Amino acid sequence: MEYRYIKAYFYQKEPEFARLLEYRIRGWHENKEKGDAHFQAQRQSADASSLLGEKYFFKMMIEIAREMHEQTSVLSPNTASGKIKVLDVCMAPGGFTAAALEEHPRGELYAITLPKSMGGHQALVPMDKLRGLKELDITMLRELADGDEIPKTHPECANFRIEKPYKFHKFDLAFCDGMVLRTHKRATYREQTERLRLTTSQLIIAMTRVANGGTIALLQHKLDSWMPARIVCTFSRFSKVQVFKPQKKHASRSSFYMVAKYIDTDSEGFRECLKRLREDWWEATFGGEGGTGRCADGDDEDSVMRQINDSANTNAFRLGRPVWKIQADALAKTEYAGSE
Repeated sequence: MEYRYIKAYFYQKEPEFARLLEYRIRGWHENKEKGDAHFQAQRQSADASSLLGEKYFFKMMIEIAREMHEQTSVLSPNTASGKIKVLDVCMAPGGFTAAALEEHPRGELYAITLPKSMGGHQALVPMDKLRGLKELDITMLRELADGDEIPKTHPECANFRIEKPYKFHKFDLAFCDGMVLRTHKRATYREQTERLRLTTSQLIIAMTRVANGGTIALLQHKLDSWMPARIVCTFSRFSKVQVFKPQKKHASRSSFYMVAKYIDTDSEGFRECLKRLREDWWEATFGGEGGTGRCADGDDEDSVMRQINDSANTNAFRLGRPVWKIQADALAKTEYAGSE
């Protein structure tokens, strides 16, 4: 999906995005062989799991969390009790949880993570520092369907789990830092929809457990694409949204974090957003002719464009500008995308 209207709009209106797009074209198309070799090496390194590699990843995520906190104060959310309560939705190896513990040694930390037996990362946070740890595939929880019956014709119908982890807790801060892992053992029909399923699953769990006035931090990719643009615009209706991109790590990648603070869980915008996320998860899981999921990416690109153009969301450029600049500056220094 090219998200052509969103890309064209940002290209015309925002010089930093125009510069970034030129580097992308050079690295992804004009120098395709060099670009492919670079990304293949990255994938091989990520997939070659080892304890040393997991420790490096763990340390890197702590550094990213610290940098995020310096820019957004993400580790200092509103708290009614004076003692912070944190949920890390896709925790392992646990860098964000470790950073939260550094900032709040007496904080209450709870986590959900993909089991290592299913291809997840090894958890490196000391277990005695956690109040709770649930090991499961978060995209396979029945509660995501909000009471609707799981179709019996679905090949994994029996694998959807009935438990509702930490359902009766309210958290001051929720991290949604999960990414689709190639090492994750899953059915092949899930490949095209897994990123959407993971994003919606994390947000549904976080939004149904975050305290009123709390904070959610979500990992996303490409602010100029349909789902991230829609999420940023939608969350702006019921929270204070900040966008963060690390400059020290992953600068050349498209990843960034949305930090949504002071979330108004009683607002109509919040309820509408949650309802739409459930619909997106359902379609990505049970939609399509075969009933095993359909990726609806871009179906409502016109709607997203209307939100971006809305006067209430004119901060889309302000939010995106530093993200695009950081990535463009980093790509300019690479062999595959930089200036020749």
